[in-house]
Amino acid sequence: MTELFRTYGLPKVIHSDNGAPFAAPNGLLNLTCLSVWWITLAEEYGRYENHGAVLYHGAKAAGAKLGLVNVDKTYRPDVKTDAPLLCGCFTEKNGSGKAFVFANMYKPQSGKEAAFTATFAGAKGITVYRKGEASAIAGDTLDLTLENREGVFVTVTY
Repeated sequence: MTELFRTYGLPKVIHSDNGAPFAAPNGLLNLTCLSVWWITLAEEYGRYENHGAVLYHGAKAAGAKLGLVNVDKTYRPDVKTDAPLLCGCFTEKNGSGKAFVFANMYKPQSGKEAAFTATFAGAKGITVYRKGEASAIAGDTLDLTLENREGVFVTVTY
């Protein structure tokens, strides 16, 4: 597959049945080896540079975070949530835009949704990519509820 990606680039959408190669309910952060490999490919062949991730958990205020890595606050949005929410932070390699991955981190067997509000100070545009569909959001604030085991990709222009 690596050779195919090098030749043709990454696919825009990958549909899966969330079988064992795609979801690991007992793995670290529910990630499989395949998931980690795709994240690495996205950084290597994509237009974004990875700045790490932050796990928000029971945080109504922006300061109550558990950092997975030391993500500089210039790279992360102001997030308010009561749910365990993973936020991956990226910047454009050749531009001023930013991108984020938000994932509901409740245990899969819980069936719980994760509601959150993310504010991107100074944003001119927000686009949410959810289940293969792009949606433009007006303003600089995103209010979203993720289904159990759901994640979204968000791009922000400044």
